[in-house]
Amino acid sequence: MKKTKILDAGIIFIIAVILILFVTAPLVKVLGVYGMALAELLMVFAPVTVVLLRKESIRERFNLRLPSIRSFFSAALLMMGVNMWENAATFVYVSRFGMPEQNDVDFLQAFFADVSPIVALVVIALVPAVCEELLFRGYLFDSFKGKRNKVWAVLIPALMFSAAHFDAYKLAPLLIMGIAMGYITARTGSVLLPIIFHFLNNAMSLVSFYELSNQDITSVVAMDMDSEGYLWYALAAFGIGLIFVYFGTRLLSGKPRKKVFNILVPILSAVLATVGIIGLIASTVSIPYVRSYKNAISEETSFTESFSIEEDTFGVISVSVMSSADSACSVTVTDPKGEEIYNSADSPSGVGIDMEKGDYKVTYSFGYTENSNKVRFYVKADVTVVTVGVYEKQQKSA
Repeated sequence: MKKTKILDAGIIFIIAVILILFVTAPLVKVLGVYGMALAELLMVFAPVTVVLLRKESIRERFNLRLPSIRSFFSAALLMMGVNMWENAATFVYVSRFGMPEQNDVDFLQAFFADVSPIVALVVIALVPAVCEELLFRGYLFDSFKGKRNKVWAVLIPALMFSAAHFDAYKLAPLLIMGIAMGYITARTGSVLLPIIFHFLNNAMSLVSFYELSNQDITSVVAMDMDSEGYLWYALAAFGIGLIFVYFGTRLLSGKPRKKVFNILVPILSAVLATVGIIGLIASTVSIPYVRSYKNAISEETSFTESFSIEEDTFGVISVSVMSSADSACSVTVTDPKGEEIYNSADSPSGVGIDMEKGDYKVTYSFGYTENSNKVRFYVKADVTVVTVGVYEKQQKSA
């Protein structure tokens, strides 16, 4: 019976791969986003059919049990740490191969152009979470589960889950997620918790997509950091996630850990996070350009100063202006070509922008408001230019 289950699992996985490679695209072409949902439903239809034909228990084969409230909060703690580990794996990948290219984002924007966010939430977040977890943490998990050892039931479906997405960018994060979901299933005997957390993970990704849908992906990338910064960020994320993963797995297992681990793990977590954060700060290059003016003058005037950029980069120009009620101040920044790249009237708090090597000028213009009595005049303007890593316009691709 065990060999039959494993054989069936292999066949079901091959069917799922065939659906992903050869059926999903035609369905999407004909039905749009609904075709994607239908492909997911077809993927779980095969194992359901096999279970029914063999007259097995749907509840047992798909691990459809209600988890306890305690296990939900324990799993939530674990998944918080796992999410940080997923980010760490992503940062390591990006440091080596760069971010996805703009055309991928353009495709998704066009794909969801005529679809409401609610429909997108169901199609992209809910349906895949239910169908994929029923397949990988339900049917396949049960197929590989031994009477005493569930290690293979956790690892093999996780590898299948990661590989089935056919995305090198997500390969490691999905593997980490799959192992965590399998562990939760092994400890709780329920696929419902993985469905919930898979849905939340997809939903957060969808929200992030909508937030960034109107931005140029290269600008978003440049605002982050250079390759070294991504590695430091990954170290910090791994360190912070370690403490959540440790105590989450401890609570799920229900078994006490040795006191020495309860002390060493938090210390190790704090050390890794601290080193990562310090390295991240050190990898951020700040141009020492901060100017403040406190003026008490009786007429309109202006001041111009300059600073230099040593190499092409992405600069974040931050501006803070404070003045008395009867005074006004505007700040402009021009690039080496003399073109205005920043005006406080358009972006009061600051702006991020590509900055080329060369000399820049900052001009402060002070004046009175229409209702000014021209007696008291106070203004303080701070301008800070910070470059975050080195901006590479030619992003690397896998």
